[in-house]
Amino acid sequence: MILKTLTVAQAQLGDGLAEASDFGLAECTEEVIKLWEASVTMSTETSGSSGTQRLIRTACKALHNCGSHNGIFKIPLAQFVGNRCNIIFYDAAGIYYLKGHIIQFIECIHGTQANRLLQSVLKDTKNTVFISGYGALGLIDKIVTGPLWRKLEETSISVLDMGSTYCEIKDKFDSWSKDSSKLIDGSALCVLDIDVTDDEVFKALISSAANEVNKRTCIA
Repeated sequence: MILKTLTVAQAQLGDGLAEASDFGLAECTEEVIKLWEASVTMSTETSGSSGTQRLIRTACKALHNCGSHNGIFKIPLAQFVGNRCNIIFYDAAGIYYLKGHIIQFIECIHGTQANRLLQSVLKDTKNTVFISGYGALGLIDKIVTGPLWRKLEETSISVLDMGSTYCEIKDKFDSWSKDSSKLIDGSALCVLDIDVTDDEVFKALISSAANEVNKRTCIA
């Protein structure tokens, strides 16, 4: 499954994870997502960005309130361009939470008059392969990069204090690469002294429907 594939690759960052930033994690994730999408769809095309990342970029451009002066407000999306390096995970979680609303909004409000950007967002949002992709990235935001970012924001923490935390994350990836079930059901903790934000987005990611999507993407 996509989460297991991701955690295997991220575990293979090895001791280098201690020096890796969220940007390195995002780059690694993007390469794995591209290969995974190609294996599921039997495509030989792996150049350019993954379909999952394309959707995250286009959905944020179309729907984030900075995307245009007529943007939608009070949604869990941040501006993709110019934002912090782990934004792909945060926005993936928001898109998973909003996917039903995104589809309804484009189909009911714009319909056949939707421009090419919205048509692309609608098509990709419905794609079951991409749903699994951005659902997996959303779980990584909630369980890994979100808590890690909050840890880094603590005023009492310096960069020199983070070594044990990165080793802790490396150990978790090693464990999840063998069994990612705790990631799927939301019971996993990565940064032990930082709680997972248990909000509506997290509940959507670990819902029974989300688990069924992840089960359908298992790779033998």
